[in-house]
Amino acid sequence: MMRSSKVKLALFALATTFFAVGVTEFISVGVLPAIAQEFQISTSTAGLITTMYALGVALGAPVLTLVTSGFDKERLFYTQGDYGLFQCSVPCHNETYDNEAIIKKMVEQQKDMKIPTELIPKCPKCGADMTMNLRIDNRFVEDEGWHKAQARYEKFLAENEQKKIVYLELGVGMNTPGIIKYPFLQMTSQNPQAEFITFNAQRFEYPVQLEPQIIQIVGDIAENLSELVN
Repeated sequence: MMRSSKVKLALFALATTFFAVGVTEFISVGVLPAIAQEFQISTSTAGLITTMYALGVALGAPVLTLVTSGFDKERLFYTQGDYGLFQCSVPCHNETYDNEAIIKKMVEQQKDMKIPTELIPKCPKCGADMTMNLRIDNRFVEDEGWHKAQARYEKFLAENEQKKIVYLELGVGMNTPGIIKYPFLQMTSQNPQAEFITFNAQRFEYPVQLEPQIIQIVGDIAENLSELVN
């Protein structure tokens, strides 16, 4: 009973995290140009409205949990960026900067959702505003760490592409399907031993020829995972 309760709690936390990440990233990122225009500020400055969420990611989100539980962070690939990093908004160079310290100061000194002007991060090289390291447009910085992670990911895929493998998709919609959904489907189609398992709130239509290799589990992720575990 104790183990069952812990599993349910963990699944609830997982589902809540997926919901928060989806809402925070896709909704806020999608309306940043409109926000910038409304308040007559730059898009990069408008991007700083995500700082509160960035603090949660930097201090208490999955990376911290995985690292403290012994999970190797190098097994992760943040293909769309990392709220815990700043980059130059121009960008004038391909480097990213940990933002934990400055975000803490912003939270401590913010009032009415405003921060002191001197806390607005500036690029150490060109002086432009810093912004979150997120793939909002073609100015996204893919730094050395990003490319190393990409190489590890591609190496893993190359070593396992013809083996018995499961491509697991959790809560991926059609906002940016080219990052996870479409590549997973393509790799599944190229390997008869592969299976594509997707947990989602809605049912999607997939190629008929792949139906034998696809398992769709529709509904609340936490509830469905809990049922499978039990």
